[in-house]
Amino acid sequence: MKLYPLILGLLLVASSCNDDDPSAPPITAENTFSCKINGELFVPEDHGGFPIIQRGILVSQFDNNWELKFGNGPIDVDIYIVDVIETGDYTLARSDGRADFFKKTENLMEVDLQQVTGSTHVSTSSSGSIEVLELEVNKRVILQFEEIVLENLSNPEETIVLTEGKLNINLDTLFEEE
Repeated sequence: MKLYPLILGLLLVASSCNDDDPSAPPITAENTFSCKINGELFVPEDHGGFPIIQRGILVSQFDNNWELKFGNGPIDVDIYIVDVIETGDYTLARSDGRADFFKKTENLMEVDLQQVTGSTHVSTSSSGSIEVLELEVNKRVILQFEEIVLENLSNPEETIVLTEGKLNINLDTLFEEE
């Protein structure tokens, strides 16, 4: 009989922990991004610094190129996709780790973990691809990726895996008041 209250107490604690777990926004939700980094959910959030990032999202779009930056304070995820004029797969290439994509001609991805592990992870030619599912050129993009493998810039043997990536950006509504 003493075992029953113990089991009930453990079940209540376990179920209450699940209520506090963050959840990924659905891909149908505008101006959202999420992915798992080594199995841990990453969702951008407001945070300070320079520049101050609203909703954890910074987007630049020019000449059919999308530069996307997502942050939550300690982690930044940078994605750069060039010449996005149709749906389909966009294969990643080798990034230099500088998060400066000006005039780059290849699709790149970086994850800055300097505040977490002291490392930056970058895409390579074998990292994988990002699938553009829907597109209104120069206005709106919906994309996803199943698995992207990035290597540590200073130790290529060390990798991180990004999974379940999904993004929905609409430039017309990105910075409207909520």
